[in-house]
Amino acid sequence: SYKHQKIPILRIKKLIKKLTKVKLLSNEVPFLMGKALEMFILDFSYRSWIFSVIEKRKTIKVILFSF
Repeated sequence: SYKHQKIPILRIKKLIKKLTKVKLLSNEVPFLMGKALEMFILDFSYRSWIFSVIEKRKTIKVILFSF
């Protein structure tokens, strides 16, 4: 739901305006971007955890995830 957003919507809105030349945004855009970012972070952390369990590692380095 809209009120249970983990990432601040105002911060997302500021980033969108700063990185693009858009001046007006509907309320749905920052909400959807925030949800997409939450899903990405959850998926990335889950995959990192699975990798660390399979490889029996206690720490994960950035070099392991370079594409």
